[in-house]
Amino acid sequence: MDNFVKDPNMTIILNDRQDINLENAHRIINEKPRVLFSPAALSKMQQARLEFERLLSSDAQQFIYGTTTAPGARAKNNLSAAQQQGQGKKLHDFVSLAPVQIGNRYLPEHISRLIIFARLTNFIEGHGKVRPEIAQRVAELLNGPLPSVPLVGLVSPGEVIPLMHLYEGALTDLELAPGEAMGLINGSPCAAALVSETALSASQRMQLIEHILALSIEAFGAPLDGYDPALLKLWNDPFDQQAIQTLNRLLTGASSQGRRSYQPPVSWRIIPRLLGVLYRAEAATQEIAGHSLSSVSDNPVFLEPDPGQALGRCISTGGFHNAQAARAIDNINATYADISVLCAKQTSKLLDGSGTGLPSLLIAPDSGIVGTEFLAWIQTDLVERARRAAQPALLSSGLDDPQGGQSDIPAPVFSSYEHNLTVTECLDHALVILGVVCSQALFLAGRQPAPPLQPFLDTLRDVVPPLTDRSSTKEFNEGIRTLSQMFGNMALQKDTNNFI
Repeated sequence: MDNFVKDPNMTIILNDRQDINLENAHRIINEKPRVLFSPAALSKMQQARLEFERLLSSDAQQFIYGTTTAPGARAKNNLSAAQQQGQGKKLHDFVSLAPVQIGNRYLPEHISRLIIFARLTNFIEGHGKVRPEIAQRVAELLNGPLPSVPLVGLVSPGEVIPLMHLYEGALTDLELAPGEAMGLINGSPCAAALVSETALSASQRMQLIEHILALSIEAFGAPLDGYDPALLKLWNDPFDQQAIQTLNRLLTGASSQGRRSYQPPVSWRIIPRLLGVLYRAEAATQEIAGHSLSSVSDNPVFLEPDPGQALGRCISTGGFHNAQAARAIDNINATYADISVLCAKQTSKLLDGSGTGLPSLLIAPDSGIVGTEFLAWIQTDLVERARRAAQPALLSSGLDDPQGGQSDIPAPVFSSYEHNLTVTECLDHALVILGVVCSQALFLAGRQPAPPLQPFLDTLRDVVPPLTDRSSTKEFNEGIRTLSQMFGNMALQKDTNNFI
């Protein structure tokens, strides 16, 4: 069994909502630390709970969703004082239908951990109405294995279904006070977790994309005009400018010998433009992830007393619907699919050999190697799968609440994330294939890439040596599989310095 707390000294202390951020989310994935509330945070939660109880006792007939009324389709039903005390004493009484297990695909374990981490945002400053001991019980879930959450059947108006999967067994029989059940199952911690993982992995995967595309420029011998620093003054978009700067850094010292004398195909000339789109999408996803992690998303949300509201108040909101998270993931998906197309086009051109002086199919004469065209065919399959999965997860008009009309629009973020799993898998494979084709092209040409790319090429060849004869094909094929796994794993590591 995985050792979930790798080092007892690895601890995150939460003082306020700003501590629930991307940096600590990355630690949750990689270090699996303990998460504790500071004494000040515990005191704040205790004070907020007392204030909420005073508000509740001031008027038993006021509308507080899920506390003085029943939840969901029964929101219009006011409860007596006795019913309010009895409702939701246990989560199984509040949401009595246990989560239904559908399919055999599950959320990655690190996503479940991020969801629990993001869940703490609603608690830490008292807006979720839960007592400190309940908040601590939720945080303690990070100290051990979490239940598996099926990926199918999660698209719903809120995030009750996945949260109930995560609470199953650990919290479902915990005795709760009025209002706490709603504080546990409402809000959008799942969206915050999904967009955070997308942001973190995009930041790491970007280094691989940059290096592979720069290596492709060198393998094709593309003229450097399309990446000229003079373009910095002509292209006003800061992300396009960042792409030019990145490519110039990676191509520093590139040889002018043996380069194509006329412009390369479009798939090489537009590299800076597509990198600019990726940088913009990644920056937006980082920003949205940061906001999502630290934003209160509860419904209803408790607002502490102020001069205009001496007892505070509870208001119903749509905070549980994080539309920005789904759209940010969609944008990353679309950009990844576009880059997969570049990989496929460039792979085919390199294998063709026209205009590069390289042998057709990158096969050395008399080597006896056959079948390298399969690499281009595989790219075609990857591109088509990525393009299909990159379709945006738009709001569905198909849901209609079977009673009461309360829940009529589902949140699309789980659809966006499921698409992301497919698109990123396709992109990683596409990058690997283009990388090894570039390595083969440079090997046959007897050329070295620009010095900043040499360590990357050396490490790539340690895993997938160039094809020299028929006896090397098995090692070549096994290396591609290994490299695909490495690229996928690197996306969530702290850095890619072991490879780049």
